[in-house]
Amino acid sequence: MEHDIVPIPLVTNPEVTQQLAILSQQMLVLSGQLTKSTPHMPGRNIFLTEWLDSWLTRKKQLVGPKTWADYECLYRNHVQPAFRNVLLADITAQQLEDFYSKLLAVLAPSTVNKIKASILGNALRKAYAQRLIAYDPTIGLDPVRGEDKHHEAYTGEEIRKLAVASRESHIWIAFPLLICSGLRRAEMLALRWEDFNPERRTLHVTRDYISLGSGSQFVDTKTKSSRRLVVIPQSLSNLLESYHATSGQGKTYIISQHQQDKPVEPHNFSRSFRRWCAKAGIPQDKWGGHCTRATYCTLASELGCSLEGIRLQAGHADYRTLLKVYIHERTEEKQYSVAEAMEKFFASLFYPPGEDREVSN
Repeated sequence: MEHDIVPIPLVTNPEVTQQLAILSQQMLVLSGQLTKSTPHMPGRNIFLTEWLDSWLTRKKQLVGPKTWADYECLYRNHVQPAFRNVLLADITAQQLEDFYSKLLAVLAPSTVNKIKASILGNALRKAYAQRLIAYDPTIGLDPVRGEDKHHEAYTGEEIRKLAVASRESHIWIAFPLLICSGLRRAEMLALRWEDFNPERRTLHVTRDYISLGSGSQFVDTKTKSSRRLVVIPQSLSNLLESYHATSGQGKTYIISQHQQDKPVEPHNFSRSFRRWCAKAGIPQDKWGGHCTRATYCTLASELGCSLEGIRLQAGHADYRTLLKVYIHERTEEKQYSVAEAMEKFFASLFYPPGEDREVSN
């Protein structure tokens, strides 16, 4: 029995056809045969800064206020001036590489990476997904290289000097509070006396007090793991009770303004802390806000505390940031103690040829 062969009509899907055209154009770009986007691409009618303005407006609804303020500041100070007259569809990978290289001369690698990945990378990928540009110029860019961020821990002598230098301030309790609890500065500034439980020796951390372009405000802690109870030493608990009965009497916040029942502004506290550091002779690379956390985590590690316990106290989601950024291994003392222990075992075992010694069992 014969069967008639019915021809299948060729069906073209406009979306598939458009995607194939984009892929074809992308191959031409990568092979060096095409350097500019074709005139029909919508991105030829939009400046890159116009697109970034609208992208930032939408991003404001998706990230925290501090993160958005950081994005907006980096965009306004670095990205916008560099690409003010560049069309969205004309941006090339080489332009981006040159831009990042120039930024590395004035900014830390971590900041350049934030601009590269979180701002330009996200915005250009979004433009490509919406068919505004023919290809994503961020594909294949080399990563920004630089040293890992690492906050230095204070030595015992530096801790002693800072304790003395801060004593003259009405908020002297801030330094022992930071160094003995591992709190972030923003977490400490948001603490109210009701967050302190002297019976259980705990601090209830739920908020940050941060500076934004429009002023300071309270925000939720930066991560879910940051919302926690921190157990503090008995000596710090005693100090807090004593401070509450004197300088903290009638105040809502533990680190409160001298004349008003308001928290100390973040930038004012940073100025006070830098003043203490200068008075104590602390090197400027240790004036940063995370050195007290690094000291807390490092000391806890050296005293044999478990990583899990340190992680819970410091409010980290995992161990990677804790180990890479905050725990500074001061290995010299440990190495000497190991060498001394080995000395006791091997001291009488090895000796120069020609010497006649009795080897003990």
